[in-house]
Amino acid sequence: MAFLSSPAFSDVVFFCNAADFGGGMSLDLASPELNRVTFVGNSASRGGGIQSYLGTRPFQAVTFRRNHAGQGPNLFVIRRP
Repeated sequence: MAFLSSPAFSDVVFFCNAADFGGGMSLDLASPELNRVTFVGNSASRGGGIQSYLGTRPFQAVTFRRNHAGQGPNLFVIRRP
């Protein structure tokens, strides 16, 4: 989980992880740099691949495959109204 940070990930695969929120990655007020990152077979109640809460940076070359969640099987984003 990233909280109030800006981690950088390149050429990484998040595979078969599980969590309540953000099976592959949970981002709270975080702005990670994701470049050539793949999320495969992750699961959560929200955001099987990623859950992002008020994140700001767009993702580049991110691939989602066979992730599972009750809400947002690949990506679940919470933004300000």
